[in-house]
Amino acid sequence: MTDSGRTSAGVRAIVLYKTVKSIVELAVLALALALWPFGLPVMLHQFALGLHQHAAHGWAVSLASWLEQDATTARGVELSLMALGADGALTGIEAWALGRGHGWGLWLVVLATGALLPFEVYELVQSPRASRALLLTANAGIVAYLARRARHEGDAQASAVPARSPEAGDRPTDNADPASKN
Repeated sequence: MTDSGRTSAGVRAIVLYKTVKSIVELAVLALALALWPFGLPVMLHQFALGLHQHAAHGWAVSLASWLEQDATTARGVELSLMALGADGALTGIEAWALGRGHGWGLWLVVLATGALLPFEVYELVQSPRASRALLLTANAGIVAYLARRARHEGDAQASAVPARSPEAGDRPTDNADPASKN
């Protein structure tokens, strides 16, 4: 993970992005949990109705539609909050692992981010938007960059480990005790 003992600027940028994303997601989750006793699903539904009536931008209409469909029941809100919390926690672990220089952190980000790329492509094809194209491009770039970096570091570690030569005690001998071969 290091170039001459320093983390690359690309990895530092990914760590910063993942850290901020995780903090925002977990803060929204904490806020939602704090609002739950005050009728969060009802508040979301009312917000969605008002947004739908007054929205002019496509993203606001999409948000309103999603809220009307998924936030009309407590169960829909619960599932959304569970997904938000899981993504926030995973993103935080990714940021921590990359920031600490763990080699497995590279592969964790590659696998977690790469697994979602087919869904992002599907969403982009279903409803083409510049924001979706930008998100897909950024995530594909992160996956490609970290996969290349992880492979490079794996190759460097493999070439740095000398081949182990068997010691005399490790080799079978012709005059070994026949009783010990059972």
